[in-house]
Amino acid sequence: MNCVYDGDTIGVKSQGVRTKVRLVGIDAPELCETKRELEQPYSREAKDHLTRRLLGKTVELRGYGYKRHGLFLGEVFLDGESINLEMIEEGLAEVYRGRPCGGVSRKNPCGVFHWLLS
Repeated sequence: MNCVYDGDTIGVKSQGVRTKVRLVGIDAPELCETKRELEQPYSREAKDHLTRRLLGKTVELRGYGYKRHGLFLGEVFLDGESINLEMIEEGLAEVYRGRPCGGVSRKNPCGVFHWLLS
């Protein structure tokens, strides 16, 4: 099932292939499904915003390779607008200050893809 996992991670499906996508360059508050007291403030609001904006819509994805555990790094566009940037502008995420992804190769491709988030 395709979904919004949290404020910076979504699930997409294209041609029968499901992929978990981490919105590159942003960091949203952490969500904790098992212990709500461990959640960061505004984590639910960030997830709810992505759900309202993206669920059931076709998005464009600009890929930046894979992070460990097969997590695809991407910038998500809806109607030509960057959702990654929107999350920052709305105050629901900040600029990611961690380690950048590890380069592009045949096993770690970059590109533009059109996927349905439903």
